Amino acid sequence: MPPHFAQTLHLGSLFDDLTDAGLTPTTVVLRHTTVAATRFVATRLGVAPGRPLTHLRRLRLVDGRPLAVLENYLTHEIGATAAASLTGGGLHQLLRQQGVHLRLATQRIHARLATREECGLLQEREPCTVLTSSRIAYDREGVAVEHTQHVYNPRLFTFVSDLSFDDPPGDTDRGPGRWTGDAPDGAR
Repeated sequence: MPPHFAQTLHLGSLFDDLTDAGLTPTTVVLRHTTVAATRFVATRLGVAPGRPLTHLRRLRLVDGRPLAVLENYLTHEIGATAAASLTGGGLHQLLRQQGVHLRLATQRIHARLATREECGLLQEREPCTVLTSSRIAYDREGVAVEHTQHVYNPRLFTFVSDLSFDDPPGDTDRGPGRWTGDAPDGAR
């Protein structure tokens, strides 16, 4: 069985994190097309519904084993030649080369049952559970650049979050946690 990868939550590149850990990531580009923004994606990116977006869907493998299905909706145009380079590199590296620098993101993490297609891509038997992350990333100017909907095989992947408790004793403010009323992705 391939190694289990634990990624510390940060705004970075999964491809780079895997490489830095001594693993060999590869990518199969499943879809690269221009689509009209749905109302859901348009709301997330702060654009008008129907606006043309770059849609990427990729299968990320580590040491030959399917780790994740990565889906991105980008406000930035990515040409076919550039998308072809994603088989041997990461999307964020490509964006940096094109002058797009991510600075801030909001990410939500959930667990759910995988679809039949996701089980097949991840080479898991149905029914299987997956970890999901949905993220909106912004550039240095605060403009939304991408909306992601990624699906991870939890037998091979874990999210890690470093936490600290900085409040003085007796402080009743519980920080930035809040009820948003949003349903987890896939639970609509």
